[in-house]
Amino acid sequence: MTNYLGDHLGKISMAILLMVVVALATGWQVKMLEPAINDVLRGGDRQQAVLLPILFFLHAW
Repeated sequence: MTNYLGDHLGKISMAILLMVVVALATGWQVKMLEPAINDVLRGGDRQQAVLLPILFFLHAW
């Protein structure tokens, strides 16, 4: 068992590091969108209500 983990320790470490990066990026994206979403939900800004999903889709694509 020890030899198996030793052979793949670099790949496992890289996978864990990249999972942390993805989790941080996801949290950062939500934090950056929070003011815009609050404007839509609190203020009823229809232009942003249409624009946000389109921009989010284009960013994710």
